[in-house]
Amino acid sequence: MRGIFLYSINKSCSLVFKRLGQNSIVQPLLTDLYQITMAYAYWKSGKTKDTTAFDLFFRKNPFQGEFTIFAGLEECLKFLENFHYSDSDIKYLKETLPGSIEHEFFEFLRQLTAIDVTVYAVDEGSVSFPRVPLMRVEGPLIVVQILETTLLTLVNYASLMATNAARYRMAAGTNLRLLEFGLRRAQGPDGGLSASKYSYIGGFDGTSNVLAGKLFNIPVGGTHAHAFITSFSNVEELEKKILEHRTTGVQMDLSALATHWREKLAPLFKVFGTEASDGELAALISFAIAFPDGFMALVDTYDVKRSGLLNFCAVAMALNDLGYKAIGIRIDSGDLAYLSNVARRFFINIAEEYDIPWFRDMMIMASNDINEETILSLNEQASMPSLTCYKELSNHHQKLVRKSCVDIRSKSRNVHMSYRQRWKGYTSIAENIAYRHQAQPESDTIQGGGQRPIQFDEHTYNYPFSAELESLIERLERVATRIEQSIGTNLLEETVDKLETNMSVPGFSDIVNGSLAQYLNISKQIGGDVASHSDLVRQAFLAQLHYLTVASQSKQPSQSEQIALLQPTSEQINAIQSFREKNRASPYFNHLSAISESIPALGWVTVNPAPSPYVKEMNDAGQFYTNRVLKDWKEKDKKHVEWVKSWVQTLSELQQFIKQHHTTGLVWSGKGGVPPPPPSGCPPPPPVLNLADMAISSDDASQDRSALFAQINQGEAITKSLKKVTSEMQTHKNPTLRTGPAPFKAPAGATQITAVAPSMPVDKPPNFTRDGKKWLVEYQKGNHNLVVDNAEMNNVVYMYKCADSTLVVKGKLNSVIVDSCKKSSIVFDSLVSSIEFINCQSVQMQVLGKVPTISVDKTDGCQMYLSPDSLAVEIISSKSSEMNVMVPKGNGDYSEYPVPEQYKTTVVPGKGLSTIIVESKG
Repeated sequence: MRGIFLYSINKSCSLVFKRLGQNSIVQPLLTDLYQITMAYAYWKSGKTKDTTAFDLFFRKNPFQGEFTIFAGLEECLKFLENFHYSDSDIKYLKETLPGSIEHEFFEFLRQLTAIDVTVYAVDEGSVSFPRVPLMRVEGPLIVVQILETTLLTLVNYASLMATNAARYRMAAGTNLRLLEFGLRRAQGPDGGLSASKYSYIGGFDGTSNVLAGKLFNIPVGGTHAHAFITSFSNVEELEKKILEHRTTGVQMDLSALATHWREKLAPLFKVFGTEASDGELAALISFAIAFPDGFMALVDTYDVKRSGLLNFCAVAMALNDLGYKAIGIRIDSGDLAYLSNVARRFFINIAEEYDIPWFRDMMIMASNDINEETILSLNEQASMPSLTCYKELSNHHQKLVRKSCVDIRSKSRNVHMSYRQRWKGYTSIAENIAYRHQAQPESDTIQGGGQRPIQFDEHTYNYPFSAELESLIERLERVATRIEQSIGTNLLEETVDKLETNMSVPGFSDIVNGSLAQYLNISKQIGGDVASHSDLVRQAFLAQLHYLTVASQSKQPSQSEQIALLQPTSEQINAIQSFREKNRASPYFNHLSAISESIPALGWVTVNPAPSPYVKEMNDAGQFYTNRVLKDWKEKDKKHVEWVKSWVQTLSELQQFIKQHHTTGLVWSGKGGVPPPPPSGCPPPPPVLNLADMAISSDDASQDRSALFAQINQGEAITKSLKKVTSEMQTHKNPTLRTGPAPFKAPAGATQITAVAPSMPVDKPPNFTRDGKKWLVEYQKGNHNLVVDNAEMNNVVYMYKCADSTLVVKGKLNSVIVDSCKKSSIVFDSLVSSIEFINCQSVQMQVLGKVPTISVDKTDGCQMYLSPDSLAVEIISSKSSEMNVMVPKGNGDYSEYPVPEQYKTTVVPGKGLSTIIVESKG
């Protein structure tokens, strides 16, 4: 058989090559109970002499792929070599199985081994396909049946990990180094070791798992964590600042050198040296002193561009002055491809500015949420010679379903076996080793758990196996290409025609002329900032209408062309949000916020494959502010209630429109040329009029002017001929009157103007001001020295879009609102009413006195430290997760209690609904 190798566990053989010991968890009792009960039924039926063959294969490739990498064979062979029931195993089975089972069966199990089992298998690490056997296990029926579950579990997870790693290696190619970094999220210690081992077999370059490196001879690597950076506050706290020169031995102050270089490099980064975090600089200096020859730093704890890179380059240049070379950086968050390119440009600029060639080639590592698409993107966008990806491969839960086929035989087999393995990087590598029977006396001593010695002679057994991964995938791709070319174009053209017919530009026009028109009309009635804001909303919807019209008439353009086409919509969205920011003191601030938070719904045209849920998400994002509008105005002016309903109805109709016409993303017609981008500057002038055709005589002009002035001078009589528009004639009250405008068609020869996604928000300057009774703390980043002092009881603190900052509020005041903040903390004495967390991430609060109410809304991660005086607090949460309350103990420590997030609701006949908290025990 081509590519198939044979293995036997024979009592007359011994190993001549070194191999790691068997995993202590893998033992005969690692099986399903029904395997033991079936074994007893076989024994009871007298089938102890029957032989069988089990084929191990799978039905479907994992990860929706086209191949599987076979792995786990080594562990299977170790298990078979040491298969033996111990005395404790037999004792447990006697206690577990029914008492009616004869004592002789347990004695039969005690003597059971796998010495008569033969294994046929493909080479470990080979490419495999569905329904093609990976292993065939032949031997006594009872033994092979008992082995089934264990062999399946040894092969299943191993093959999953190796296959996933191979897919990542294919995506990465030869330009990227891949490190497995998933021990902390692995399925237990054994799962972590297996993931490291089999990801290395699948093509990874190393692991962070130190034990895996020791056991399997896998290269290990890593840097440091964010916790190391945040444990430092400033350079002054460093106890050791001195580092010896690499060659001369002269001692110098590394902190002084790094501080000097930070001020010197700051203009190159277009920032002030003081903008970078001093704590981060101190941490990097400390790490560099500890590892001057292997300085590799994490740079995204605070801000990569304005702090992390600047601090790293300052320390790297200081090390260069002392004769050392930094290794590189690791980026763990954000747009990895973009930030990697930014870092590489800074490295190149510094290398050219100060003539340090090695600086341009420093390593850049990317980690966190790495997937195949990310790797492909990094390969496409990265212009750097050295990039490394960390991947937490252990966190995968796919299944590779396998099936055993049984063939009962009644004749014994004596087979000469050959054994060939090709493992990468292991001390147990062996190639072309043959197993041969050698006569041994029956009085041989038993080693290990009843295992007789196993011995092998070296012998070449030539079974070529040429299924190399790269060449195989290329063959599959060529076959797929030929199939696609053979289909023809008629079916495709019919499908495109059908899609274009189903597209409904008039459907979007109905939204503009219906619910949106009602919203605009009510906004005009309210007036003020609401009316001005609604004009911008109207322009945004019209820009999107034009974009949909272009999509219905054109082929899908490239990504860069789409960005240009979507620019008008993007500009209008930015204008809407900027209007809100400029009018924060407006009495209609909640109105403006409701629109600003939900208007990004127009970005659905860039969302695939499910844009409709995105619109709902944006609609929900504005719900907090629409609820405030309803609360503030429902008793004062019903127009504001109608205003909320009309806007919510607009987005709801937009969601239904997308479900009906663009379920999986914006549909382009596929016909016509690619639309040109909108022109820069002013729009083109109108066509030149033919004045000759419009020439009129001077007498006619004079008569027309006289008639015009006479009509104007009528006074109030001029409006007598006008008719009143009744409610039956209004289109927004009568849907039957809405025909919608015809789709826009650009005149021949005219330049088309078309519409993306909102551009990235611009960082705004930090703001710390007092406006009457309101303290405004906005756009603070990395500032841990914020203090509100002398606060009065009627004051309110509003903390908005702050990141990595700490606010201390002294004195008793009315309330605190923390809005859209990230990784920020607030400490306060006492509050009269409440503290609110809205749209926040990873925030903390500590009350030193009393607080009646804590409100948490749309927040992910909120730690609440209470004082002994605030234990009567009421905590109200909505649409939030990872909330924990720290209750003080008598010894100064805290007890941590999670706020429930999961509930079970049942129907109680005659009473309504009953809801209880459900705790996850898993």
